[in-house]
Amino acid sequence: MTMKVSDVLAFDCGPVTWRVSCSDIMLKEKISSDPDAPAQGLVVAGLTDCIGGHVVINPEQSEDHMRATLWHEAWHAAYDAIGGLRLGSEPTEDEVILQLSSTLLDTLRRNGPFTAALLSGSTALAYIKEQGQDNDLPEHHGQSGAQEQIARNRRGTRRAKNRLE
Repeated sequence: MTMKVSDVLAFDCGPVTWRVSCSDIMLKEKISSDPDAPAQGLVVAGLTDCIGGHVVINPEQSEDHMRATLWHEAWHAAYDAIGGLRLGSEPTEDEVILQLSSTLLDTLRRNGPFTAALLSGSTALAYIKEQGQDNDLPEHHGQSGAQEQIARNRRGTRRAKNRLE
């Protein structure tokens, strides 16, 4: 089974559990409520709401573009997790990479579904499976603690809604 970006409900980065949504409606709502939003008519691939701990991906992209967008937004989450770069006005490449690399590596290691979605269809994932080392990666349909909690909350909301109807 191939893990898709739309299957990722959340990922942990630093101390924050970031909710992930693939919704063009939610993306438009967040953009319209932001005074610093991009110009009208500009297509946005995704965004990271650092205050709300929410990543929104535009689902109108191809799966490969959605993977790249999720990774891009994870960099924003990592930037937020480290409190932004405090390096002065002209940081060197190594200063920037030093601050972000360990946070991003930790994010990949702690979030099986997130990592599986990013690697889905790649030679890296094929290599891991071929070597029999896929024991280190959860099943593609497995969920991290963050994802499982969000899934439980969504199921509970649906049950409550069904009882009301």
